[in-house]
This record gives sequence, structure tokens and C-alpha cells, in this order.
Amino acid sequence: MQSLEKISLAQLNQNADMPPDGQLQGSSASMNRLNDDIRKVAPTQASVLIYGETGTGKELVARALHQQSPRAKHPFVAVNCAGLPEGLLESELFGHKRGAFTNALQDRSGRFLTANHGTLFLDEVGELSTTVQAKLLRVLQERNFEPVGSDVSIRVDIRLLAATHRDMAAAVKRGLFRADLFYRLNVIRLTVAPLRQRGDDLEILARHFLEFFKAQHHKALRGYCPAALAALQAHLWPGNVRELRNAVEHAVIFASGKVVHRTDLPPDVRAATRHHRRASLPPTLEQIQTRAILRALSNTGGSTKEAALQLNISQRKVQYLLARSNASSRSTSPL
Repeated sequence: MQSLEKISLAQLNQNADMPPDGQLQGSSASMNRLNDDIRKVAPTQASVLIYGETGTGKELVARALHQQSPRAKHPFVAVNCAGLPEGLLESELFGHKRGAFTNALQDRSGRFLTANHGTLFLDEVGELSTTVQAKLLRVLQERNFEPVGSDVSIRVDIRLLAATHRDMAAAVKRGLFRADLFYRLNVIRLTVAPLRQRGDDLEILARHFLEFFKAQHHKALRGYCPAALAALQAHLWPGNVRELRNAVEHAVIFASGKVVHRTDLPPDVRAATRHHRRASLPPTLEQIQTRAILRALSNTGGSTKEAALQLNISQRKVQYLLARSNASSRSTSPL
């Protein structure tokens, strides 16, 4: 058996967004349900496929699963499957032998071996090529693999977690993803709700990030002024929690007083408040219905069916108004 690379567990497991107890930030119904599911699933060895829009915190869910598992003292290793071309990704995952390809000047163990006895997290797993999908399936089935350029099998003991923002069932139907691998990964499905469906979580997260970044940037900030909080609440957050995190760091860096002011926030977040204040007309019926739907979705964990039952309207109506709301947010987003 090859020896493991020496890697700091503290470095691998450190994440500013993750509290020490491995709980995800938030008190909305969807986040409480997700934390409950994590507590149930974490002690098992089952593979988990984590769904969610970009920026919702899918890696945080994977880290929470690891931190609450029997593997917590071993490495948590994350790989972005969309960040590397096929050839480099295969080497990154499985390692390679010296001379296996151009510039392979020495042996490399790869992420599977680095994660031995711990957890390997594959982010954006839907971007894997068919070649890498086949090798990954074999590792899940046989628990061993060969590095690129080697015919010697290496046995590993890992728990595999994966995440995607794509509709994987649809990808399977289109022939873009292997059905057998999908079913291996999708033993447990967890979904992270977008920030716009998480009710009061926005303020909780904003205060959490403020505490972190004021310490990091050595600022003596007490909180947000009312106008700044109103700006945060008015913004639609197409980039989800990641966008909020970046916006708070921006505000902390630019803040010069004892509190964060609206003018300290990024321009697009400030603009949301200005648009909100200029709207002198009362909300339309459709706007009132959409707000009610978003609150219901927060309470039902994102289920359009349950939200429709709660509001006594059709599921089609819920989906129609959500589609209208999403289209509006895309058209007004500076991104």
C-alpha cells in the first residue's frame, strides 16, 4: 500500500462558513429540515447527492456530513469536477506514475488516496466525462483503482459525496450521464434551498459573516444600520449565500464607522434599496401572491406541492408565479 501524503487535517477541514458543531447557519423551516437530515445521514456510509443552485452552499452540506460522521478525524477532500479538463481531472482523482504523460515528472497519489479513511467530495459531478464516470463507477463498486500509467491496484476506504446544480435524472435520459453511476451516487438526495426561499436566514447569515470578516479585517463593527439591513433584504441574491458572503466582506472593508451603512454595500445591493423606495404604488396582486408563495416554500422546504396545499391554490399556479419571479430577477440582475 502506498503511503498517504502528509496533509494538515485542520487545513483540509477549515471553512469560515461552518460553525464548530457542523451545523449549517439558519433557522428557516428548510434549513432546520436539512440539518435534521444531515444528522440522520451523517453517521452512515451511504453515498449522498447534494442538489442546489450555484452558491447555495452544497460544499458546506458535504462538510457538515463529514464533521458529524465517524470519519471526522480523517481528511475531507473536495474536488471541483468542472474546474479541470478530462486528462488532468483523471490524474487529480486517481494519481499517476512518473512518465505516464508529458510533464509527469514524479509519482502523484491523487485525491482518492489522500482521502483514504475520510470523505471525498466531488462538486459539479454532472460535468464528469464518460471516461472518468466509468473509472469512478469501478472505484465505488470495487473500492480500488489504478493510477494513470500503472497496472497496480490500490485499495481505498472512503465515503463519497457529490453535488450538482443540474437535473441529473434528465442528464441520464439524454445519455449524458451513466444511469448505473447516478444510482450509485443518488442513494440519499439532499437539497439546499436558494437564499430567496430561506426567510429570516438572510439576516442570520449576514450577521454571521459580519462577525467573521470584522475579525479578519480588524474592524470594530457593531452591526448594520437599518438602511443597510433593508438593502440586504430587498436584494434578490441570484448568487445565493456566496453572493451574500462576498457582499458582507465588501461592506466590512469599506466601512469606516461603528456600523455598516448602505453606502458600504456593493452598488447592486444598494440599488435594490433605491428601487424599493421609489416604488410608491402598492404591490400588485401577483406580487402579493408571489411573496406568499416564497414564504410558504420556506415553510415547506421548497416543495411546490405542499406550498400549493398550504395556500389553497393549484401547484401549476405556484410554478407559474415562481417562473415569472425568476424571469424578473434575471432581467434586473446586473449579472
